Amino acid sequence: MTEGWFKDDYLILFAEPEIAAASDRYAISEWLPGYEVVGLRSWDDFIVRNSSSQTYSVPTVAPERRHLLSFALP
Repeated sequence: MTEGWFKDDYLILFAEPEIAAASDRYAISEWLPGYEVVGLRSWDDFIVRNSSSQTYSVPTVAPERRHLLSFALP
């Protein structure tokens, strides 16, 4: 896990071996099938990745596909 400030966001990025456990812990497949949690953005948003390795941020409360915003990892 890596964490720290990037511009105005506090990021927590999971190491590759932690991603599956985090995705299970947050039950992301129930909300966003085909995505996995790769981190947290400012405690309010998940950073998720799809099977094409595109990353997005989405609110942690009711993470729905319609709320996905493109997010470029630093």
